[in-house]
Amino acid sequence: MTPGDQYWASVKAKNAAGSGPASVVTGPFTMLDFPSAPQNPVVSNLRAKSVTLAVDAPASNGGATITAYRLQIATDAAFTALVYNATSASLLRAVSGLDPSTGYFYRIAAINSVGTGAYVDGTFTTKSAAVIQKTSAVKEISDIYIQKSGTPKLVTRLLTKSGGAWRD
Repeated sequence: MTPGDQYWASVKAKNAAGSGPASVVTGPFTMLDFPSAPQNPVVSNLRAKSVTLAVDAPASNGGATITAYRLQIATDAAFTALVYNATSASLLRAVSGLDPSTGYFYRIAAINSVGTGAYVDGTFTTKSAAVIQKTSAVKEISDIYIQKSGTPKLVTRLLTKSGGAWRD
C-alpha cells in the first residue's frame, strides 16, 4: 500500500464451516503515513546571538497535508539540552537569544495528521560577540596638501589624553 493512494475493501468471515458472504465494498480509504524528512537545510544570517534556518518541503507528505514544521535547537547531539523548540507553518525560521561562540545542533521535521515525521539535522556555531573598547586616543587631521596632479596627501597626528590634557 502506498501513502496517498486510495483503496476499497470488503470483508468476509471464515470459520470451520466455511466462508460467509462478502460485505459490501466500502471506500475509498486513503493510506496515510508520516511525512519524510524536509530537504536541503540551509543555515544563513549567522550572527553572535541569532541564526536563520530554512528547509525545502519533504519529498513525501505521507498522503496528508503538512500542517507545521518543528524546529529544535540544542547544545548536545542527543537534544536533551534544548534551547529552542517550536512549531510553525513556515519553512524559514529566524531564531534569536542564542549565546555567542557556541556550537549548536538543530533538527527540523514536518508534521501532518499522522504525526511528526523524520528529522533533517545539522550543526552551526554562532559568531563571537564584537567587543568595542572605549579609547582615549583621537586622530587629528593637521594638514591636507593638494597637488596639481596625483593623490591628495593627508597628514594626521595621533593624540592621547594624559592627565586631563591631550598630547602628541
